[in-house]
Amino acid sequence: MTRMTLVVSILILVASFSQAESSAPQQESLPPGRMAFIRDGNLWVWEAGKDRQVTTEKRDSSPRFSASGEYIAFNRNRELWVAQAGGERKWRVSEAIGIGEWAPKDDTLAFSTETGTFTVSISATGPRETRLVAAGWSGPAWSPDGEHLAVVQDTPGEKPFSGTTVVGIVTRFGGEPRVILRAAYPRQSACGPVGGAGQLRWSADGKWLSFFRYGLTASLSADCSELAVVPAGGGQSVPVGVVPANPAWLAWAPGGAVLSFTDGSGRAAWTDKSVRVAVMPPVPPYYILTPSGFADREPAWSTNGRRLAFTRSLAEWPDKMTLPARGQAIWVAKPPWRSAEVVPGSEDGFSPHWGPGDSLVWFQGVGGEKGSLWFARQPGQRKERIGEIDLPFPYYGQWVMDSVFDWWRPGKSAFDQPQRAPSPSAIHPSTPARPPSSGGTTY
Repeated sequence: MTRMTLVVSILILVASFSQAESSAPQQESLPPGRMAFIRDGNLWVWEAGKDRQVTTEKRDSSPRFSASGEYIAFNRNRELWVAQAGGERKWRVSEAIGIGEWAPKDDTLAFSTETGTFTVSISATGPRETRLVAAGWSGPAWSPDGEHLAVVQDTPGEKPFSGTTVVGIVTRFGGEPRVILRAAYPRQSACGPVGGAGQLRWSADGKWLSFFRYGLTASLSADCSELAVVPAGGGQSVPVGVVPANPAWLAWAPGGAVLSFTDGSGRAAWTDKSVRVAVMPPVPPYYILTPSGFADREPAWSTNGRRLAFTRSLAEWPDKMTLPARGQAIWVAKPPWRSAEVVPGSEDGFSPHWGPGDSLVWFQGVGGEKGSLWFARQPGQRKERIGEIDLPFPYYGQWVMDSVFDWWRPGKSAFDQPQRAPSPSAIHPSTPARPPSSGGTTY
């Protein structure tokens, strides 16, 4: 009897180990952190392999996690709302212009109305301490240390399609913004006349700001906007490229002042589009990652800044506005940018997002209004389907996925120390800019 009991115990122990070994890879294959996404017009949250519905009004978009990951800002028509990530409570904050932006170090939300730029603190009891920080200014962008906001003010001129754009910086407590750029328009860019500025973004070291100068009409802006940078301390702006003003088509590298961007005029995503890399201060020629015959867009830096993912397809002018384009997939390049390699399993994929440990998320969709969200622990490892997600309107192949998706990752917020930036020579070699080869067919 004692021997039989021992045998049974060993069998149970072996079975327990086997179950643990089979369950461990499943747990490791899950994306870290939380994801917020829009499905059927409602806000959902995904975490640890399970999703839960947060709203039911079918009018929501543009989810944004706070620094702590505990709150999600989202748009409901022209109203700014905040929900607890657990879905317990939701609050209307204000009418707003555009999308609010969370501070990098605490749960403070900046947003603009017709009056100006405001901040509001969010806690478990809801919004509190609403503060007008820049009357008459809009488009707030938080500095990496969370102590300042970049804002913009546009004043129309006496003649049609003329005016002055001013970019300023104000402390988080408010006051008169310090002007770092004052520019009259219209001005002639490489693709046509451009005017007012918007979509301010800071470099990770806080020394530079990027922004778009828009085309003078909605149609012109769709085909020709100018991407420019200006020192955060003030000075002359420098144009770096021309491209439709799509926020998903540029990205600052973590920890430094290196900008990747999509270059090329015209609204279509599948033609005359190349991904480039520029180190600040910008001195052309910039390194071009896109070889002849391809169209690249949507660059995304890995968390350590040593890899760059992007969407690539064959250059063409298709007879449809929906995805996928011919030969479309996710590609990854590394310094010195002489080649790029396709991520296996990412065929028809677009809009890559990096997570900790070089984990990768992307989307797939073939026409229609629905798409799928996919995850791989490493580029080239087995992909896992996370779930169904709404797709934005497919505007000539441009997809602004942050209107339906956000990912809060452990270590993403500035509660954690920023990672040390690679040296500029590691990211942007001093060799002359030239189109690289397309590389191999697998990562």
